[in-house]
Amino acid sequence: MPNFKTTGETILIMEHIDKMKKTLILTEIFILILGFNLYGQKRLDNQTLRIDSLFDVEINETKQKILVQSNNINNPVLLWLHGGPGTSEMFINHYCMTKVIDYFTVVHWDQRGTALSNNETITATDISFEKIFDDAVVLTGILKKKYHQDKIFLLGHSFGSVIGINLIEKFPENYYAYVGVGQVIDDNKSREITYKWLLNKLEEDHDTSAIAKISEKHLIPRDLINKYKGIYYKDKSLFDVIKTSPYYLDGYLENYTKSMNFVRESMGKNPPEGKYDFNDSISQLNIPVYFFEGKHDHIAACAPELVVDFCKKVKAPKKEVVWFEESAHHPNIDEPEKFQDELIKILKVNN
Repeated sequence: MPNFKTTGETILIMEHIDKMKKTLILTEIFILILGFNLYGQKRLDNQTLRIDSLFDVEINETKQKILVQSNNINNPVLLWLHGGPGTSEMFINHYCMTKVIDYFTVVHWDQRGTALSNNETITATDISFEKIFDDAVVLTGILKKKYHQDKIFLLGHSFGSVIGINLIEKFPENYYAYVGVGQVIDDNKSREITYKWLLNKLEEDHDTSAIAKISEKHLIPRDLINKYKGIYYKDKSLFDVIKTSPYYLDGYLENYTKSMNFVRESMGKNPPEGKYDFNDSISQLNIPVYFFEGKHDHIAACAPELVVDFCKKVKAPKKEVVWFEESAHHPNIDEPEKFQDELIKILKVNN
C-alpha cells in the first residue's frame, strides 16, 4: 500500500495516472523559484497555457502540497482553503470545478499536516490555527508573484472560512473577493442552534435512546447530523467524490484519515488564541464578500442563521448570501452546477 508521507507520493500518483492513459508529460517548465519544487506533470497544449499539476511548496520552513488546475494559467487565481481542520478537498475539481477552470486558475492547498502535506517531520507542535493562518498569508504572496497577479480570489470552506475571513479582514489588499462556504460566524452560538435542531429531530422520531445519549453533555454527534442530511443533503459524500478523482489511488483515504485525526488532535493540544466569534470582532470588510449557504447545513459550527445576521450588519463594498436550496454543508457536492455558475458570476463582476 502506498505511503503518502514522503514526496514520492506525487510520483506514485502520476504513475497511476499514466496507467489510466492520461496524456501527461513530465516537464520542468516552471523555474524552481518562489519556493516551488516541481514534482508534478503538466499537459503541454494550448501553447502550454493549460496546467494540471501537483507541486511541493516550501512555506514557513515546512514542505506542503498544492494542486494547480486551469485551462489558462493567465486566468485569475482562486485559492481554496479546505475545512476540517485536516479535511483535504484537493481531489474534487473533476466533479465540481470543470467549468470553473475555464475562468480561474484553481489552487487547492493541503494545509500543514493534512493529507499530502503530512510527512514524518511534522509534529503536534507544528499544528495550530496561527501557524496555518501564517502559511496562508505566505502562500497568497507566492501565488500572486508566481502567476503575476496583483490580487487573488479566496474561497474558505467550513474551518477554511475561519482562516479566510481573518485573511480578508487583515489583508484586504491581497484579494479581489471572498467566498465563504459553510461560513463559521460564532462557534458557541452555532452549537446551541444545531443542538436544538438535532434534539427536535430526535423527538420527532421518538428516539429516546439517542436523546438520552446526547442530552447529558449536549453532544452533537456527526453520525446523527448525517442521518438527518445535515452534512450531505443528497447521496454523494466527499469521499465518494475523491474516489472518482483521476489522482486517486488505493491507500490514499487511509492515509488521509490518519492525517486528519493527527491534525485534529494536534489542534486540540494547541487551541487558538481567540474564539471563533466574528459577530463582535469584525464589523467591516473592505472587499466584496459572498456566503454560499446550504439551506440544510447543520454542521455544529456553521449555522446559516448566524451567517444571515452577520451579513446584514457587516459593512462591505458588496455582500450577499447565496442560497443552495438542495444542499447541506457541501453545496459544491450537492449542487455542483449551480456552485460553479455562482463562482463564475462573482469573477465576472469583481475582476
